[in-house]
Amino acid sequence: MSATRKIQLNNNRMLYKLDSFAGAFYKMPHVFSSSPPPVVTYKRLEELKADPLFNGIPEEHNYTDFSAATAGAPMHGYRAFQGTTVKHDKNDFQVMKHFLKETFKAGIPGGAHTAWYLDTLAVMAPKVGFTGWHNNKNKPHHSLRFIHNRGAGYTLFREDERQIKLVDDPGWTCIFTTYTGKNWMCDRNTGPAPRLVIDFAIPPRYGKMAEKVIEFIESEAS
Repeated sequence: MSATRKIQLNNNRMLYKLDSFAGAFYKMPHVFSSSPPPVVTYKRLEELKADPLFNGIPEEHNYTDFSAATAGAPMHGYRAFQGTTVKHDKNDFQVMKHFLKETFKAGIPGGAHTAWYLDTLAVMAPKVGFTGWHNNKNKPHHSLRFIHNRGAGYTLFREDERQIKLVDDPGWTCIFTTYTGKNWMCDRNTGPAPRLVIDFAIPPRYGKMAEKVIEFIESEAS
């Protein structure tokens, strides 16, 4: 697979799916806090790289995480920001999320497979929302990260000694990368609006399927 890059969202069917989900998602209950503050410095990255106990997942973040909720199961509580949970008793959202995952891969020749999963489904707090540095060494995968932002934000990568900064576009941004356990990523929201992140993932051995999905997203099909 090719290097970390932005994917052009030219496919109207994919944009319609994403817009429909975002409209409903923003209506969900979200709890924001100014704590913890963003920690996305390169100094922090070097500290984590030197830590033999680092397990691959972000140690620090500030966002509402919905990724654990599944269709047909009660939502017992999900993390709003570090140390806090929010309660929600209805199944509407779980069904909506399941529908998003299924329609994401539907109608993509060569790209549909049960191996696709939602690695991240989160809404970041305005101005201070972030995901701390991590390398997913616990679970290498190909990632298609869809970001909706009506304000401003960015994503940082460190690959070998190369630094990559991808700034959010107005509306939707899509970023492809492959996590091998050696490359690192963090991101943050710097604008006044919430920042929605939908990260679809598939194991490394399904690289050809990820390529098919990218081709579909970049196509101009209506």
